[in-house]
Amino acid sequence: MDRQAQSAPEGHKFVIILSDRSREIIRLFEELQQKRQQVGHRSPQTTLGNKPLTIAAIVFSIGLAAMGIAELIRPTQPEQPAVTLASQEPVRTIGPVFVPNIKPREH
Repeated sequence: MDRQAQSAPEGHKFVIILSDRSREIIRLFEELQQKRQQVGHRSPQTTLGNKPLTIAAIVFSIGLAAMGIAELIRPTQPEQPAVTLASQEPVRTIGPVFVPNIKPREH
C-alpha cells in the first residue's frame, strides 16, 4: 500500500515506502474519516464536533452571563468615603526603631 505524490514533475514518479505500523495508522485514520462522514450533518456529534474547546467556550459564556445577572441583582451597599493618609492620626511608636542586621557575624 505505497502512497505516491499527487503532483509529481513530468517524467518522475515519487513512491513513499511505509512501515506496517504507519500503514495501520493511516488505515485507522481513513476509517475514522469515513465514520465521521456517515454520521450526518445534523447529529449532535457533528454539531459540536466533539471539540472540548467549543464546549468550554459555551460553558464559559453561560457562566459569564450568570455572573453578570447576579451582579445586577445583588443588593448594593452604600458607598463609604475614601480614607486618605492625611485624614489619619499619627501613629505612636513604642521602643527603638527597627534596624535590620545586615552583618550578623560582626556582633
